[in-house]
Amino acid sequence: MSKLSPVPDVLAAYAFISCKRPGTLIEDGKVLISTSCGRCGGSGNTGHFQDGGVCYACWGADTRNSYKRVPVLEWARLEYSRQQKAEKRRADRVAAAAAAEAAKLEAQRKHNEERGHGRLTFDELQQKQRAELQPVIPGRREITATVLKLKAYESAYGCTWKMTVKCQATGNLYFGSQPSSIDCVRYVKHYEATEEYAAADVEEQRGLQRGDVVRFTATMEPSEKDPTFGLFSRPAKAVVVNPQETPAGI
Repeated sequence: MSKLSPVPDVLAAYAFISCKRPGTLIEDGKVLISTSCGRCGGSGNTGHFQDGGVCYACWGADTRNSYKRVPVLEWARLEYSRQQKAEKRRADRVAAAAAAEAAKLEAQRKHNEERGHGRLTFDELQQKQRAELQPVIPGRREITATVLKLKAYESAYGCTWKMTVKCQATGNLYFGSQPSSIDCVRYVKHYEATEEYAAADVEEQRGLQRGDVVRFTATMEPSEKDPTFGLFSRPAKAVVVNPQETPAGI
């Protein structure tokens, strides 16, 4: 038994066109499909100076009133098929995006579970950690924190480096100026022996990086917008804890 066509006759074709493609030009039972030049709009002239402005796509032909005539029933069936394929492609894209999102969230849950945080996504873990944070207590004190972000700020007085750090003891985030004493991080790198050189430990240096663990003393104040977010000023006695070639703090 053959499957019935979704557009079985001419009346159904007219109904389909009026519902799905209103404004379609129809004349004497035929759908008019414009075949005018897509480059010049059918005028045959593009307005440039070469060769008198002739359109190189249609070579000056006047195609403004040029149409291809297709029977209504045939066109309606072709249009229905095109729309069904387009809808299937849209549904496939939505399903693929949903599957990718589900896989991403599952990977986040696995990542956090392996680190002892439970089967939580990154957003859920962040919300849980923020709910457990205590307000920043104002005052001057020493903290040990992990560098999360470094950014340069330009002003009329020059360039200033700011850093966002996460306190290892409380989990609160702090923002302030990067101490100049840790602009340069010195560490010892071990080189294995080769045929030409003996093994050696060489002191090298690099700039402060994300993931470095720093210890410094500063004046802490809670942010006006979020009391669990701290702002520090006048940092002093800053050092990098256990400096390495590659930061291991994150």
